[in-house]
Amino acid sequence: MLASFVLLAAAAATAHAHTVMQQIIVDGKAQGALTGIRVPAKNSPITDVTSDDIICNANLKTAADVIDVQGGSKVGIEWHRTIGKLSSDVISESHHGPLQVYLAKVNSATQEDVTGLSWFKIAEQGFDAGSNAWATDDLIKNKGVFDFTMPSCIEAGDYIMRADITALHNARPNKANGAQLYIGCSQFKVSGTDGSATPSTVSFPGAYDPDDEGLHVNPFQKVTSYPIPGPQTFSCDGVSALIPMQASEFD
Repeated sequence: MLASFVLLAAAAATAHAHTVMQQIIVDGKAQGALTGIRVPAKNSPITDVTSDDIICNANLKTAADVIDVQGGSKVGIEWHRTIGKLSSDVISESHHGPLQVYLAKVNSATQEDVTGLSWFKIAEQGFDAGSNAWATDDLIKNKGVFDFTMPSCIEAGDYIMRADITALHNARPNKANGAQLYIGCSQFKVSGTDGSATPSTVSFPGAYDPDDEGLHVNPFQKVTSYPIPGPQTFSCDGVSALIPMQASEFD
């Protein structure tokens, strides 16, 4: 009986440490909890980067809403632990790791099938050796919000936005599937862009390799540099599209 209680308590604590994409904020305007977001059935991580679940998470519901975003807009992605609840809980402080954002051009942002899409990375944050801080540390400080700038040089139209947090607390150099990826996808209609750029793209699954060094770093040992998994980040001027994160006003 005691053993069963301990197992249940451990499972509850583990779920409490997880996170999920909850809200999109465009130029300071919150779009509403779960609006335009493909909501998974659970807040559990994906650990197999070769699975189709690495695209947008597992057991998804396609959203009815599409979020309008102008090129050059500041876009915030807000993460919290409990689906549909904009609480103060973001992710466990032990879940150190990077955060990345991708786009894929689609015929319709509400299309159900997300397999076979061509993705390009538009923002990332990993590890800052100067402050000894991970992207997740800043995410917690900023109440779950990660900000990026929507590129103004891409083709206008419908996009799926994909973001992932790679939690490394269970990762080790020789351990398979130790990294935990928390993945969310949102539906965008992008306008006000000039279409001058054709970014190089990658596929999911495929962009991350199970043997990528960045999926096997132990964050509890001394880290001096960190290789973020995946491709190079695209931006119109060749400069990272990450902008300083600010705390959400909507939790």
